[in-house]
Amino acid sequence: MKVIVDLAGGLGNQLFCYCFGYAVSKKTNSKFVLDTSMQDCGIARELELLNFNVDYSDRISYVYKKGLVDRMFFNKVRKIKSIGIKTRIYQEKEPTKFEPEAFEISTDTYFKGNWQTEKYFSEYRNELLKMLVPKYERTQSVNGLVDEMQKCNSVAVHVRRGDYLQIGCQLSMDFYDKAILKFQELNQRKNTVFYIFSDDIDFVKQYFGKYEKKIELHYPQYESDNKTLDDLFLMSHCKHIIMANSSFSWWAAWLNQNENKIVICPELGMWSGDFYPEKWNKIICE
Repeated sequence: MKVIVDLAGGLGNQLFCYCFGYAVSKKTNSKFVLDTSMQDCGIARELELLNFNVDYSDRISYVYKKGLVDRMFFNKVRKIKSIGIKTRIYQEKEPTKFEPEAFEISTDTYFKGNWQTEKYFSEYRNELLKMLVPKYERTQSVNGLVDEMQKCNSVAVHVRRGDYLQIGCQLSMDFYDKAILKFQELNQRKNTVFYIFSDDIDFVKQYFGKYEKKIELHYPQYESDNKTLDDLFLMSHCKHIIMANSSFSWWAAWLNQNENKIVICPELGMWSGDFYPEKWNKIICE
């Protein structure tokens, strides 16, 4: 039996799809197959999952074309030929809501969705942590930052703007003010350093400037051949994290192996329900 998973979205969503598929294949004793067709055709975002030491049985990739006739007919034919004519299609019903019936399969199944809850794969956490490590050699400056973060009470703060400004789902910065106060209530150690990660560094430097005499702030600068993965790696190695409303920073929090970590996250819209683990500290946002 085969479990085939369509890889969706950017790195954070690709990780959700992968971990979901890994768990279903383990539970059902099935072969685990990745569908990377959209990434390989340049239609979806870059395929970054394979920069990790991930384990899977096979990978399929069919040609997807944008022409009208292709979209109406030929793409569907190519997909069916790739996944198998008898393969069942399982479409996720509701984002960020756990669907236990996804494990109840008895034939080759193609899964399409985002699968954004750890309830699918938390029992395989130890196995996944071993695999979800970048397999390329990190620069000396990245490794130096990791050492620095381990020597203090480090807090990653992720502020996502960029594409979020264009689609109108960026967080109000009021969340970060509340989150910093919340963290200080929960953790009163004196050697706390807040490491600010953002795709709009000029903006965050200006905004968090009001805190410069109150808390210690660092804006990590480092040499990198893959800044997306290195940002994720560095955030996950801080001892605590203040998240954005982002699957990317969700993974930075989940991959953090500090047993006493404090995770502070925004609860709003689709970033609610089963999306966050119960132990994470949620702040309701408007």
